[in-house]
Amino acid sequence: MKYIFVILLAFLPSLGFSQTGQDPKYYLNRKLINLDYVYFSPNSIESINVTKDTPEGEIYIVTKEKKWKYKSLERFLRSYPDYNQIYDKSVTPIFIINNNVINYPDSVQIDSIYFGSGNVTSLSNVKGVSAGCKNLVIVNITLTKDEIIYIRGDNSLYRDTIKH
Repeated sequence: MKYIFVILLAFLPSLGFSQTGQDPKYYLNRKLINLDYVYFSPNSIESINVTKDTPEGEIYIVTKEKKWKYKSLERFLRSYPDYNQIYDKSVTPIFIINNNVINYPDSVQIDSIYFGSGNVTSLSNVKGVSAGCKNLVIVNITLTKDEIIYIRGDNSLYRDTIKH
């Protein structure tokens, strides 16, 4: 009983003085965004303003260009050699960007300054995967500001990065 009282005494004040526990609202050029699906370069940001007028707070991000240039995920992937495999009607793609699983791929906006490297893995030939999951394709993308050029030669793959 004594331990329960000590635990309650320790945590009770934190209940009254804690924040709401909600994430702040993010605005990009005055438009409400979901930060989980918008990938912009820090180099594109002109200013950031934080307000505490609401219980969860608001963060206003203004880009250097009035009209922020971005690509949808589908448009971003058009240059991938596996584009047709990803958007084949018989498969279900699972998108992972910078190690984050994307639940709503149609909501993704990627800064036009970014380049991507990645791979596409089909589960159709993986042993131990149930028949219902054989149509899954995992698209793993890593965003970078450096353009990546792959050069093939002598059965090996070389990575050369061009700095901007």
